Amino acid sequence: MYLSAKFGLCLKQRDDWVSRLWRSIADFWRQLPNIVPDAESQIRNIFLWFGISVVWWVVAMVSVALIASNLPPSKNSDSDIATHAYDEKFNQYLSGTMTNNPASFHHLGWMYYWGKGVRQNLPQAFELISCSAKMGYVDAQVLAGEMCYWGIGTPVDLGKAAKWFKQAADGKNANGQHWMSILHAYGEGVRRDLDLSWDYREKARKNSLSTSDWTDELVELGIGIPSKDPDYTTWLRQAALQGLPEAAFGYAKYQYLIFGRMNVAESYFLKALEAGFKPAVYRLGDFYRCRDRRPETVVKGVELIKRAAAQGDPDAIFYLAYTDLESLSDTATRMNYLPKLIDLAENGHDGAQNYVAQLYFDWFGNNQNLIEAYAWYAVVRGRLALQSIGNATIALEKMTGLQRKKAINLAAQRMEIIRANKLKRLLNERN
Repeated sequence: MYLSAKFGLCLKQRDDWVSRLWRSIADFWRQLPNIVPDAESQIRNIFLWFGISVVWWVVAMVSVALIASNLPPSKNSDSDIATHAYDEKFNQYLSGTMTNNPASFHHLGWMYYWGKGVRQNLPQAFELISCSAKMGYVDAQVLAGEMCYWGIGTPVDLGKAAKWFKQAADGKNANGQHWMSILHAYGEGVRRDLDLSWDYREKARKNSLSTSDWTDELVELGIGIPSKDPDYTTWLRQAALQGLPEAAFGYAKYQYLIFGRMNVAESYFLKALEAGFKPAVYRLGDFYRCRDRRPETVVKGVELIKRAAAQGDPDAIFYLAYTDLESLSDTATRMNYLPKLIDLAENGHDGAQNYVAQLYFDWFGNNQNLIEAYAWYAVVRGRLALQSIGNATIALEKMTGLQRKKAINLAAQRMEIIRANKLKRLLNERN
């Protein structure tokens, strides 16, 4: 009846072909009970059974999914094997600690350090690893030193870090020797001794530890003089000729920075670049920029530096920001570059740290901030460290007692941020 009324309303409103179509459908609907007895109830039954079928299939599929999700994993699944293996190892190492086995203490601490088979607990990891280190286990001594150096599971303590690294180095552990080279180069937890730093680096290399990156930094500090180790340049050259891009890069830097052999340096920089060694992009650009100051060579160098900056090279990013800033005389515009420079500085770039300190010290005119200047000068490491220490002392002398206290506290906070960022990068590399 409802449909008939609806069709009748359509007929009243429109008298065209649509109305005639609706009239035909309405006539068929009215005659349907005479053609098929009880037609309306049969149509309702069809729709009812169709709805019940849909609901049944939905319920069935949901039930199958729930049952499958609650089934135990296959005995051959990787996750099950890994979990079972960690459970066995944990019990094995735990039993080993009962007999004061130093390796068991170290491995159990390692599991807590990385959260393998147990919930990660860094203080517990440090306690176990320290026990192993005290028993003379050299791998644990290195890890305990790293935890003290970075403040992982324990407060930062450079003195304790140096103690553990020294014990590992005395045990002829290459990683311990490498760490002692770093500490003596920067005077962290030990006296600054560049000769001793180089000696430890040599010990680490002779123990088959790859120290090419650290050697590059020592060269830039001015302490990697080949006369101290005449065989080192020969070793670098042979490794470069065998296709090792890091060696080609290191050999090029030696020829450039120490001997001034420009053609040889260029050829080995190009070898490293062709092998896809990313640090070579900026270094070759800097080489071209400074080589002979000819306009075409400088342009080639700047293009390479821009390419390195696009790849995220911090040295290249700093150079471009630095050159932009040097061309500006307006203080307000210079201030706009600070966030980019501070980001580089907080990620450990010594050039950015020193430059930010200079900006606060005397390049912002009336906006001079001695506290910020000291805080940045005090954290500079690397080749600019000695210069920065002198500038930090000058800034400190110009402050009142209260300002000095604030500056020293701020420097400590800055160092914590730099260490945290470096630790984050280290953990990302290890993972």
